[in-house]
Amino acid sequence: MDILLMKKIFILLLIITNISFAFENCLKIFKKEKYLQAEQCFSQINQADPLYPYALYYLLRTRAYAEKDYSDLLPEIEKFKDTAVYSYFYLYLASINRFKNPELALEYWTKIDKEALFKDDIPFYYYLRYEIGRELNLDTTQIIKQITLNYSYNRYYGYPVIFENIEKLSSDEIFKIIDKLAAKRMYTKGIYLLPYLDNSQKKYFYSALLYMKKRNYHKAEHFISMLEDKYKASAIYSYIYFQRKMSDKKRYFKELLQLNDKNLIHKAANYLMKKSFYLQNYSDFFYYSRFIPENSTYYSNRIWFMFLYKYINNKKLQAANLLEKNINLFSEKPKIYYWLYLSYKDINRAKAYKYLKKAASIQKMDFYVIRAREKLNLPLFKEKTVLVKSHKSKTLNMISKLKQIDYKAAYIEARYYMKKQGVEFIVDVFPELAARKFASKKYLVRYSYPKPFTQYTKDNFVYAIMRQESFFDPYVISFANAVGLMQIIPPTARWIAQQKKDKNFDVVQLFEPSKNIEYGIWYIKYLDRIFEGNIFYIAGGYNGGDGTVRRTLKRYKIKNIEEFVELLPYRETRYYVKYVYRHFKAYETLYRNN
Repeated sequence: MDILLMKKIFILLLIITNISFAFENCLKIFKKEKYLQAEQCFSQINQADPLYPYALYYLLRTRAYAEKDYSDLLPEIEKFKDTAVYSYFYLYLASINRFKNPELALEYWTKIDKEALFKDDIPFYYYLRYEIGRELNLDTTQIIKQITLNYSYNRYYGYPVIFENIEKLSSDEIFKIIDKLAAKRMYTKGIYLLPYLDNSQKKYFYSALLYMKKRNYHKAEHFISMLEDKYKASAIYSYIYFQRKMSDKKRYFKELLQLNDKNLIHKAANYLMKKSFYLQNYSDFFYYSRFIPENSTYYSNRIWFMFLYKYINNKKLQAANLLEKNINLFSEKPKIYYWLYLSYKDINRAKAYKYLKKAASIQKMDFYVIRAREKLNLPLFKEKTVLVKSHKSKTLNMISKLKQIDYKAAYIEARYYMKKQGVEFIVDVFPELAARKFASKKYLVRYSYPKPFTQYTKDNFVYAIMRQESFFDPYVISFANAVGLMQIIPPTARWIAQQKKDKNFDVVQLFEPSKNIEYGIWYIKYLDRIFEGNIFYIAGGYNGGDGTVRRTLKRYKIKNIEEFVELLPYRETRYYVKYVYRHFKAYETLYRNN
């Protein structure tokens, strides 16, 4: 290569690097609330900088704080309509103008593409339109319904709107709002809405349900006593499910029997049968199993747990015969074939081998298929090659640069770009965002198993946990309030912070990939020390707690991993361990040389 050309390339790289550092420095000044300095800094960034659209956004904010003119920025931002920051630019403008110039605010609001916004910003987007509408005396009925029915759980921009407009909501709509709040575990907020409903069986049912979810069983029982027929049967089933005392569960099952709702009796019996099995209360186990007839949708569960009971009590031939006789009841064939192999392997090796081969022959990304193929020394997966061409664009370049400086902003941009252009356009720059789109139930697809945070970890098992916990979404919050990539609940995070003597830890940091992964790895290592490197026990402990794993190992004479997995008392944990192992083996297969 020509020496002069090399020098030019080197100088160009230096310029690009300096430009990126310039934006990063400006952002640091802005975050320190030194807005005058920040304005001067951002104004130095020119159009050649990939992050120029973000410089415009922060210039807008600094000038707005100082009440300076920002009109010259409007024609500039119009050049970047294909970016998410364009919508955030106008979201901010609409916000600051909603009271002093609502007509202009409405004009700005209409420029926002809701698809560009982060999920947590969407309630504010609608609330802003609601406030503008009130200022302009416009009909806000539709926007009120949009907010209250979809974002009632939002403490600032959803829930207050309910009470401001309670007279505009029908009873059916209030019930839907309560459903939404209950789904977010906001039971007390749901209870606050009950007085706005006329007395009815449905109101008493919801009252009972909310109080039992709050574990106020005394009040729940009061409302159950006011119910009749179907409502009463449904409430009693829910009470059986949510009540923590087994004695009360049994008492209410007897009440359910008197109501003669066969479907709910079968459903409750199925739940209590499984509960009794894992508590090793086998007299109750047999009692409840009798209420699940052959025509019930839960009959396959009855057969499975009867099989397990015989198996763990060393009646393996009886167990195998029971499973073979009812094999057509089960959709999870690899699991059934593998357990028939386990049942026969010490009795009839030829038959056992036949079932092992059957399990291994099924084309499915499945725990039992993998275990069978491991036993037979076969390839664990059939890989599917997906061809994705490398793409280049100014927006992708911007996302790539932004990712190094402000991960969340880059995530929002990448998500919007993927929606507009397609998953194949984002896979090189943001593989963690594309992973879910490439997932397959039959084949191993490399793009579905990326390693996007190698600056923090390269460990295959950590990635297996991360993929199962969040599918690489750093901003997901679970039903149990687990947060981020490694889905760490705040109490556990605070305990880890104490152990690490991390005095500056704040729960909000769990949304940062670096901190979340750091704490997740610490907890995995903690479990690793307890369970001496057994990845099945570690996975079970990560999901269900180390106490759950210890109790399972203590209750049963575990002879193999499959027994451990199926004897874990929680369905979620049983599936979790299977999925994590599948992911772990996928990562080992794909990154065997890394």
